[in-house]
Amino acid sequence: MATKLYVGRDDSLAIPGAYRGDWNSTAAAETHRMLPHRVGPPNIITGTDANATANWDVCVYRGVSDPLKGSGTLAGTLEAILYFRESNAAANDVLHVHAYVWNPGADTVRGALLTDYIGSTEFVVSTTTLDAISMSAQTLNSVNYQDGDRIVVELGFQAQNSVSTSYTAAIKLGGAGPDATGSDTGIAVIAENSPFVSFSQDVSFKPTYLWLNDQAADATPGAWEYSTYNDTASAVTKKLGQAMAGPVNAIVSIAETSLTNPYKIANGRFVSDQLAAQTVAGTVTLMEAMIESTAAMDAFGILYIWLMKPDGTKRAELFSGINAVELPTSNIGRLWTVTLTSQAASNGDRIVIERGASATNADATSRTAQLYYGYDGQRALAVAQTLTNGGKWVRFDSGLDFGYVAPAERAFFLMT
Repeated sequence: MATKLYVGRDDSLAIPGAYRGDWNSTAAAETHRMLPHRVGPPNIITGTDANATANWDVCVYRGVSDPLKGSGTLAGTLEAILYFRESNAAANDVLHVHAYVWNPGADTVRGALLTDYIGSTEFVVSTTTLDAISMSAQTLNSVNYQDGDRIVVELGFQAQNSVSTSYTAAIKLGGAGPDATGSDTGIAVIAENSPFVSFSQDVSFKPTYLWLNDQAADATPGAWEYSTYNDTASAVTKKLGQAMAGPVNAIVSIAETSLTNPYKIANGRFVSDQLAAQTVAGTVTLMEAMIESTAAMDAFGILYIWLMKPDGTKRAELFSGINAVELPTSNIGRLWTVTLTSQAASNGDRIVIERGASATNADATSRTAQLYYGYDGQRALAVAQTLTNGGKWVRFDSGLDFGYVAPAERAFFLMT
């Protein structure tokens, strides 16, 4: 099974200290996270060549994968379908690709997978749209990797001109789909067509970061599974995404006025994509993006994580608990790490994360527990950072496999 990594604009959570390809210029290059699924929003990066030296190489994009899971050997082939354009036919710009396995702990290269591939197809001349540029399957050098290493792919262009006239070239990033094809032409910057690189080898990554997004969930659970909620009426059901997605800084605020102590309210539940069959275990760390309106609420965060079958019912409980530390009143991020009960997931199962608050006051004053989700379009939320300043994430440290592919539909014909 091949491994596609999409060329998007999510922030990378690790950045190499240097560019490793044979580049003359990296000034315009941006470093982003390569993901095994399509990711938006679409955008471009532009690089400039104004050097009279022939075959001037400009890097515009450096993609960094999530950490590799386990140890092994990466080999096989690498191909790509990308979108580029140049500002003038005299630029003579062609594709340049360099790929390697990176050890982030030491900031060293385990080995080059593909060394400075140079294409032969010149980019389309345009100031508004882009055409597909394909790299056919290139045989990789065999590289041994260790647990936690990352794949890095540097993309850019070689300007095969020898004049000092300033020309530009641009690469398109992101898109919600469909996948790019080699025949695509006239693709707008805002088009959702998704460029990618593809390894012939099946590759597993860890840890898996999932995001509390303000998007509709692809499936709705049949019930709230945390057993002792007093109020679920205003809670939201949203997507637990493999990439950050907006809109910006969504908040679900639930009021509590009950004399019941404790009084447990549900703020939201977040439903993942479908899993491949696997054992889900290990530790989970989440950015607990919740606050209480006043310290007198005496509220504590509720976390319930479970596996949902394709029919919306519960397969198994992974974690149930209430944070021992009271929710803050200021909207800053803090971490909460829990240990999962090891459970077997079947093909097509989903992870559901329920968030809520347990209010332990005993009066009828109206107070609220607020859950932040969504993101600001820029970064992952960091500890002690204002909750409106980044994507709200949950990290499964042992990794998750979302490689499930639904069985193809079969057509049956009645013969007469």
